[in-house]
Amino acid sequence: MGTYGGLYLGAKYFNAGFEPIGISISHKNEEELQEKINYIQETSDYLELGIDVSRDDLWIEEGYVGISYNIPDPVTRKYMYMMAREEAIILDACYTGKVFRGMIEMIQEGKISKDKNVMLLHTGGIPGIFSDSHSQAMQEELWGEDQKEFKL
Repeated sequence: MGTYGGLYLGAKYFNAGFEPIGISISHKNEEELQEKINYIQETSDYLELGIDVSRDDLWIEEGYVGISYNIPDPVTRKYMYMMAREEAIILDACYTGKVFRGMIEMIQEGKISKDKNVMLLHTGGIPGIFSDSHSQAMQEELWGEDQKEFKL
């Protein structure tokens, strides 16, 4: 939520004319969420931005977490494959894949208008796709039975 907090404060401070949407990558209870909101407020105070932050000010979506933080999720991976196939942009299963999934599903669900310009901030995370859990799941989905013959 640090990236989102910075985007939110920057957009407010500079009257940027857009509303950042935070798409959660892990489940948070209300207490954890309030801690994150307090952190954003403390950042505003420290930088003397003059921005007061409350829960009602923030657009945070929790519905696209998948199974849990950094747990391979077949639905999220489908969106990762789509982005790689259509745009040649690699996403990871823990961060950017979930955010892309959330963005697309929010457009499909009407939470974001199809008439709006939308920007996805790619924050990296690519090394994560090479972890054992992620690479194994992707090999099974993409190679199927053929992956048994393909060993590095």
